[in-house]
Amino acid sequence: MNLLNKNVLFSRNNNFWEKHRVKIASTFIAATVWFFIVTGGTFDYEAPIQITCPGTRNDYIVTNNYQKTGKVLLRGQGIHLLTYLLFNEGKLRIEPNWEPGLHTIHPTLENISLSGNAKKISVLKYLEPDTLQLYIEKLETKSVKVKTEIFLKPQNGFTIVDDIKIEPEEVLIRAPKSLIDSIDTIQSKRLELSDLKYPIERQLELIDPQIHHLDLLTTKVTVTADVQKLMEKQINNIPVKVKNLPPNVTALVIPSNLSLVVQGGVNVVFPINEADIDAYIDYQKQRPNSQQNFPAYIKPLPGVRYTNIEPQRFKIILKRD
Repeated sequence: MNLLNKNVLFSRNNNFWEKHRVKIASTFIAATVWFFIVTGGTFDYEAPIQITCPGTRNDYIVTNNYQKTGKVLLRGQGIHLLTYLLFNEGKLRIEPNWEPGLHTIHPTLENISLSGNAKKISVLKYLEPDTLQLYIEKLETKSVKVKTEIFLKPQNGFTIVDDIKIEPEEVLIRAPKSLIDSIDTIQSKRLELSDLKYPIERQLELIDPQIHHLDLLTTKVTVTADVQKLMEKQINNIPVKVKNLPPNVTALVIPSNLSLVVQGGVNVVFPINEADIDAYIDYQKQRPNSQQNFPAYIKPLPGVRYTNIEPQRFKIILKRD
């Protein structure tokens, strides 16, 4: 917009004020006089009133939607009626019988309380609603599992030892009896980390399912993972035993030992030796002839993997005592 147009608008605005300033001033003065006349008199006025009810009490809760605004007939000076309307200085307070089930309430003048300048107003009549329907349920608590989306990737040459731990694995929720049985899990926020080479401990927030009347009594869980440098260790001369033999029978295993490679975190793998590894043949799983070959089982150790197991098959020679 060029300077000429700006000057034209400015000039027009000035002309508008010059032409109408008397009317504007007169209107303002009239409104002010009207305000003081109205607020200085005494009037009867039908006014709204807020209906309040404690949402919960002890282990009970109101679960239905009920009318939140009523109507009353008031008498008072205009200024007091005006402040009543502006500041919601009146309440219709409902206190139901806190027992499960549907309750019908009949509000009266006795349920109405006024505050502030509204105390100078008279409540002539309670108008509506005639009745209120409140449905009350018992609140219950329940333990539910935490559902997670956790993706952890160690740096090359490192590994996660044992399982990723979530603490607590279950959390408490609180909800009405009719709702709580339908909730089995609570979802956490997603956690994704990569290039890890140190143990981690993170606080993970739970996602509020935004279900009406459902409260999470726990809002966070702790995620821990033991990240260690990856180590491989060859272990030889592990004795192979035979389990579940018939009574009065001994067995000779050929060969009598096996070897393997243990993989895992350095702090876990380093102290392991042949005495820590339980290698065995279960005779009851497959009854062999004296010349038949069959595999050995190795009892798992927490946080480690077995590779390069040699030999793969064994012979058993049975001997009666």
